[in-house]
Amino acid sequence: MPSDIWFLVFFFTISFVCLLFGLLILSGRFKVWWLNDSTPVAPVGMAYAMLPCSLLFLVVGVLMAIPMPPEKRGDMGLYIIPPILLVMLLLAIWPPRWSKPKWLQWLEKEHDDIKALLWEDARTRGKWEWQQQVRTQEGLEAWVEEVRGKHGMAK
Repeated sequence: MPSDIWFLVFFFTISFVCLLFGLLILSGRFKVWWLNDSTPVAPVGMAYAMLPCSLLFLVVGVLMAIPMPPEKRGDMGLYIIPPILLVMLLLAIWPPRWSKPKWLQWLEKEHDDIKALLWEDARTRGKWEWQQQVRTQEGLEAWVEEVRGKHGMAK
């Protein structure tokens, strides 16, 4: 029984960590996350998958806590876990626009034509220095105008 409790604590802790990570990234507070290059190991869309991932670990923990025969638990897992995995995959690949942080929605709506130049400038500037500069909407707008000026582009 004590090992079962630690097993449950493990799954609930992982669920909480995934939830916290997903909410922090999706809140837009850590803008440097969006500058990362997407890789198969750490896709940028992973932030969107963290919320269903949290649900996945919570469901597994709850399934382990409910007293039932192991075969019934396995059957329930087969009905619940694959749809959550599918949602995780879909959100990681095709995140809905409304789920993106407000600053990123604004950037894509207003300046999508120079988004590649903006990301390039931010990477050459240094992620943490860039994050300090664009902490506010005014700073973000000033940065966009600065990049447009560097490349001789008017709005």
